[in-house]
Amino acid sequence: MDIKTAFSPGDEAWAIVNGEPRLLTVGMVRVEIVDSPGVNEGVTMPECPDVAFDNYKPHCHRKEEYMMIETGIGSGLVFELGRLVFRTHEGAIVGCRLFKEALDARQ
Repeated sequence: MDIKTAFSPGDEAWAIVNGEPRLLTVGMVRVEIVDSPGVNEGVTMPECPDVAFDNYKPHCHRKEEYMMIETGIGSGLVFELGRLVFRTHEGAIVGCRLFKEALDARQ
């Protein structure tokens, strides 16, 4: 399996730190991939398909996370791609706005 990521260690990426975009250096990459075919097309009880146990339904998920040299490797901040780390400065600015809106909505 060949896993491609947006960034590699040593690359620079725009991250949101304390609500502001900062250009940081990638130090560590973590990728989580879930791709299961499910069992019996997700239906374990044909007479009651709405109560099928969730773990038997097909799942597909991918999450990329990065730790930056400037914020600490192993015990620092974790930045999720598309949420707290971005390829461009413009993407990080939009991410900051959305992050602040989400915080305001919680209060």
